[in-house]
Amino acid sequence: MKVFIRRLLYFSILFLLVNLLAYRFIAEPLLYKGYFIPKREMQNYRSFLLGDSHAKAIRQTDLDRLKIFNLAYDTDSYFDSALKLKYLLRNHLADTVYICVDNHTLSQYREDWTNRSRSLYYSTYKDYNKYYPIKHFDFWVKKNILPYFPLLQTKNSKLFKKYLISRIQSEVPRNFDNFDISTIPDEQLKARSVKRVKTQFPDEKQSEKLNNTLEEMIVICAKNDVAVYGIKFPLPAEFIYAMGDKSYKADSVFVKHDLPVLDFTDAFPDSTHFFRDQDHVNYKGSEVLARMLKDEISN
Repeated sequence: MKVFIRRLLYFSILFLLVNLLAYRFIAEPLLYKGYFIPKREMQNYRSFLLGDSHAKAIRQTDLDRLKIFNLAYDTDSYFDSALKLKYLLRNHLADTVYICVDNHTLSQYREDWTNRSRSLYYSTYKDYNKYYPIKHFDFWVKKNILPYFPLLQTKNSKLFKKYLISRIQSEVPRNFDNFDISTIPDEQLKARSVKRVKTQFPDEKQSEKLNNTLEEMIVICAKNDVAVYGIKFPLPAEFIYAMGDKSYKADSVFVKHDLPVLDFTDAFPDSTHFFRDQDHVNYKGSEVLARMLKDEISN
């Protein structure tokens, strides 16, 4: 019996150590770095940008000139943004927020395409359960235990394997942030835009759940005396043409509440060198947009 207990203890220690190492060198840089932002890094800001990858494409170095902190992240939906907003207000950090209201943000596919496993970091159980129904014990485990035991998260096994191989082979991670699409043939760019539009606008009906969440965010800001702006990010001409009049009209929610919408959709439609792909700005686009945003805020 003692031998069994000793072996069990050794195995438990080894399992814990291996998982902590896997978290430190694989899961943290791959899944959580850039999403889990310590409060101390945000304390010198009073204005925050919330949204998905279109907002995330705006570099923090460019937004620093406006004293805005970019809390947006790829695949964040309004559920995730609402949890972040409530975190900011609980910690008395924000007096102004800018919320992405691009044409696709109320699409029903954004109900499932979210960061539910990461936005736990910013959540209380009550807030999280409102958008992602979950048992209290499961919430606690997923927030405080599972991130540090990545080997138990089998859904990420392929991603971890690919990352490990790239590190062992000393491959430089691909980074298209400063790539521009001016060299891509027009027909290819048009085809990419059409494909992307089909993904973002799968049907004509907007998400009622996401619409209600956006409304809730506006009400929360009003109750807490937080200024709120809607913001629409630039798109190249090919994408604007492919999108046509398709829109789930997130911006109309702001208009209904007499709130300003800063619309940069066609800010530089013919300048493909400002875009890294069919619907995201690159470093140059980020820098120019930040200057334009500064002018809009000043006016």
